[in-house]
Amino acid sequence: MEFEYKSELPEDFQQLCDIFQVQPTAVVKSILDKISFPYFYSHINETGRWPTFLFLELLDENFDEKEMEFNEPYLERINDAVKANLRGGIGTPETKSKTEKAIRNVMREWHKNLAKARAKYLLDNLPNEDRLE
Repeated sequence: MEFEYKSELPEDFQQLCDIFQVQPTAVVKSILDKISFPYFYSHINETGRWPTFLFLELLDENFDEKEMEFNEPYLERINDAVKANLRGGIGTPETKSKTEKAIRNVMREWHKNLAKARAKYLLDNLPNEDRLE
């Protein structure tokens, strides 16, 4: 998926980019590349989690309670994978990899099932004249 985004750069960010000679797009791409629940929950003590913290902060500000009932079982499964990681010796490369893979599988299933549920909702709520007979 690609997207195009145009925005005025905040002064503080623009100044930092100028001072350190960093392209703003490189900063944004770096942050986007690191937003990952599988990484976030399997690399508990690493600074690479910070971009996902930003994402979670955004979710906290714009959280939709209506979807929580659907999402809760998947979040519980992620929690179970994290617990297994803790039992397996936190921080070992083997447990990080195993946990990240388990969470990624949950995320794929969650994403697929949510897409189905949203499509069903849209189809079920089509006006009668828009339905295919």
